[in-house]
Amino acid sequence: MDNRTVKISVIVLTYNHEKYIRQALDSILMQDTAFRYEILIGDDASTDHTVKIIIEYASKYPDIIVPFLRKKNIGATKNLYDLLTRAKGDYIANLEGDDFWTDDQKLQLQTEWLEEHPEYMGCYHLCKTIDENGYEVRTPKWVREKDFFSLKDFGGVFLPGHPSTWIYRNIYREPRYDYTVIYKAHTLIADRTIATILLSQGNFGFISRTMSCYRSIIKKNGQNVTSKLFVENDDSKLIEYQLTLKLEAYAQNELKVHVDFSRFRRLLFIKSIIKLLIKPSHKRWLCAKGIISLRLRAFMSVKGDY
Repeated sequence: MDNRTVKISVIVLTYNHEKYIRQALDSILMQDTAFRYEILIGDDASTDHTVKIIIEYASKYPDIIVPFLRKKNIGATKNLYDLLTRAKGDYIANLEGDDFWTDDQKLQLQTEWLEEHPEYMGCYHLCKTIDENGYEVRTPKWVREKDFFSLKDFGGVFLPGHPSTWIYRNIYREPRYDYTVIYKAHTLIADRTIATILLSQGNFGFISRTMSCYRSIIKKNGQNVTSKLFVENDDSKLIEYQLTLKLEAYAQNELKVHVDFSRFRRLLFIKSIIKLLIKPSHKRWLCAKGIISLRLRAFMSVKGDY
């Protein structure tokens, strides 16, 4: 079968997900669709039994699953970029190796929605947030759910639902722009970069139906990127500030779209100061100092609200 027969490419990133990967893959394989889909799995040199499980599934479903098993860790965003450039489908769906879908109609419903709304870049749906043991917890503040989601709604941080709910048009098959920013902007954070790329080229629609679960791991030994970077790291606000500046520059210089994430940058600055005042440390001081330096540099070079 040639490339055109693949309707959706499901991108799955894994790293030490042996406890959850079966549930993730089973939730994809249970999809009831009127079309063919492929599953591209990129394992970033897991040190547990994740690779063994992937090989087992790939052997059982050779016409659906295409594994890419990294011998050396290349970073989550480079792993993602590589899979995106290999995707054959008209549409792309995302699923992390520790998340899973809960509705066997997810792919069919979202594909039908996009076929009926060609003016939209993608669509998303409701999602439950659970902990590593499967208990429901509070949805992260950066996840937003509304009927119509635009670049303005993004603001540099807010996402149209959780990325595990997204299906969007495959813009990587015949790229109009340089998308290497996906891994150049940050080695681990990709959702905001992808959101910038997609929302700069079209809006997202919404399906009011719960069809997936996002596993929010907050323990220190977890493999959740959000926990590692934003919960446990005293440098988190500086990391976010630097990433936000890169995304603004990319949108304006490459995508030729004017964006203004100054409100979010200002909030990051305030939060870095508050963290420093509540629990002073050398690392927190360096974080606040780094943001101040970036704000002063921008203020000196361009007039405006920074």
